[in-house]
Amino acid sequence: MSSNTPDITAEHTLRFDMVKTNIGNGYHPATGVFIVPVTGVYVFTWTIREDVHNYHTTQLMKNTEAVDVVHLSPNGRIGEVTGIAVFMANEGDDVFVETYTQFNAGYISSYPAGRSSFSGWKLA
Repeated sequence: MSSNTPDITAEHTLRFDMVKTNIGNGYHPATGVFIVPVTGVYVFTWTIREDVHNYHTTQLMKNTEAVDVVHLSPNGRIGEVTGIAVFMANEGDDVFVETYTQFNAGYISSYPAGRSSFSGWKLA
């Protein structure tokens, strides 16, 4: 992410707009969605940074199914949490990170000293 998100609510798709590598153009930064180009086993990882009194639960989604969930509440400090998931995905599946249905307050941090990020690659 190029900058902090504004205050966000439940089930909000996160858009990671700083794209470093996008071979095949499967990731769409305007929507925050990766559309699986080829069926296979994929690895996805996401890191969420929080400042002081903000907290969020985020989940990696495959279409409408939550694949993995992480939570961060830094309690007056700056912190980060990373999730990683390995799973089978079919051509055309949508993979994205969204906030969970509850446990969200404030903004998600992303600035030059530390970025919130999302990445993925085909393993097999």
